[in-house]
Amino acid sequence: MVVLLAIAGILEGFGVAAIVPLLEIMVRPDTQPSDGLAATVSDVFGWFGLPFTLEVVLVALTGVFVVKALVAYGAVFQVGTVVAGVSRDLRLRLLRAVVAARWQHTLQYPSGFIGNAVSGETSITAQAYREACQVLAELIQVAVFVTVAFLISWQTATASVVVGAGILFMFRGVVDRARRAGQTQTHTLRDILASLTDALPSLKPLKAMHREHYLLPRLEEGTNRFFRAQRAQIALQELIYKAQEPILLGAMAFGLWLVLRFDAAQATDLMVLALLFYRTVQTLTNIQGRWTTVRVGETAFQSLMEHIDAAEAADEHHTASGELRAPPLGQSIAFDDVWYDYGEGPVLKGVSGDIPAGRFVTIVGPSGSGKTTLTDLVSGLMRPTEGHLRIDGVDMARIDLKSWRDQVGYVPQEPMLFSDTVRSNVTLGRSDASDEDVEKALRAANAWEFVSALPKGVDTRIGEGGQNLSGGQRQRLAIARALVGEPRLLILDEPTTALDGAAEKEVCDALAGLHGELTILAISHQSAIRDMADDVWTLSGGRVRDRTTASAPAPLDA
Repeated sequence: MVVLLAIAGILEGFGVAAIVPLLEIMVRPDTQPSDGLAATVSDVFGWFGLPFTLEVVLVALTGVFVVKALVAYGAVFQVGTVVAGVSRDLRLRLLRAVVAARWQHTLQYPSGFIGNAVSGETSITAQAYREACQVLAELIQVAVFVTVAFLISWQTATASVVVGAGILFMFRGVVDRARRAGQTQTHTLRDILASLTDALPSLKPLKAMHREHYLLPRLEEGTNRFFRAQRAQIALQELIYKAQEPILLGAMAFGLWLVLRFDAAQATDLMVLALLFYRTVQTLTNIQGRWTTVRVGETAFQSLMEHIDAAEAADEHHTASGELRAPPLGQSIAFDDVWYDYGEGPVLKGVSGDIPAGRFVTIVGPSGSGKTTLTDLVSGLMRPTEGHLRIDGVDMARIDLKSWRDQVGYVPQEPMLFSDTVRSNVTLGRSDASDEDVEKALRAANAWEFVSALPKGVDTRIGEGGQNLSGGQRQRLAIARALVGEPRLLILDEPTTALDGAAEKEVCDALAGLHGELTILAISHQSAIRDMADDVWTLSGGRVRDRTTASAPAPLDA
């Protein structure tokens, strides 16, 4: 990219330099130039065996600009390719880092922050990178213009650099103010998207209660703040471009007056010097305008890199220090004085007890008692702050988390279904899941009957979020998804809370068929789920206050 930009700049300098002999021929067609740049160009033509005539010079000049255009096109194409690659790589790096980060890290970011980083901040960064490439190209052009000007008049070349540097110095404060406006835009847009992401799921109840006025001021205030910052940035950038032109023309007019008043320069040289002076200073001022865009984009880049660096630092490292493969959960999951603290006080306080393999255990308790934290610890999403969690007697801290999670099926309260086929929603990209595996999982989840009745069976698309299915059908698909890998542990988070009686019965029938086939750990306040359980743990204030236990079955065959 740099090589192509340099060649394009040099060829443009040659094109400008060739104007001098062209003007010499037009003014004095019968006289060969004896000194100056025109004589040098004439010697070059002679070295190639070409006559120094108007026709030959015009053809050569046209050829130089054609080659320059081709090289410039190649340079611009390469710049575009690199810019698109930078944008892609930053997006992929962020997404990979977020997916690989510890669950505690993911929880601290509103989803709008990540969405803004992936869409807005990467685009602004890519635009700033493109402008930085153009700055590089125009710096090369300035170097070529100044070199050609020095060959004709060192005074003009020096004046170009001095005037250009003076204009850059004059507007340096404007660049800093534009950068601050860009920083405000970056932070404000991130907050707007975070608020919007939080608000959209709540829009239905807000409208139903005529409480939209609670939401709108929050979004309007941020939108107006973004507008003010954007207006300030535009005004400052346009000030740089528009105010520089009269300054430049004034400096050039003064310079021409000095040359005409005190120097006897040839008219042809004078025209070329005026062109070089104008192009040099104009390019320098363009550089400052582009650099303003770079500084504005710098804030988006810094914000994006903060997200990436934080997520990469929180990488989960699937393999623990002991690198032990997870046991097959044939005996028990044991809590030994387990504590967990999110940083604002302990949520779990010295939990101890065993979940025998093959048991159906329901966890109940008031909101904030630590139920979800307990299941997150079991799935390996979080690690105990103190104490130990053991699988078949092996400390979880020594277990390869990936091999453990391969044994876990998870069903959330609100199943996250994708706008895809039933098959894709059940397998979630598992290449080793055959048609028989999909059917087996659907039958185990009591879902095969309704799936087989769909127009295309397992290849039927279910719409965004499974909107073409009922609540009970969506939940049973989520159970089938959890079962397709034949897990040893099934975790359920309030699986029937949002369902009506008929749908709840369908889900309970599916769970009844799984009873005794694998270990089930369910969070639920529904009596139907509690009545199915072998054991009920009651949590309150981060402690297990009560256990209701049925007779223990024999351990599962590992």
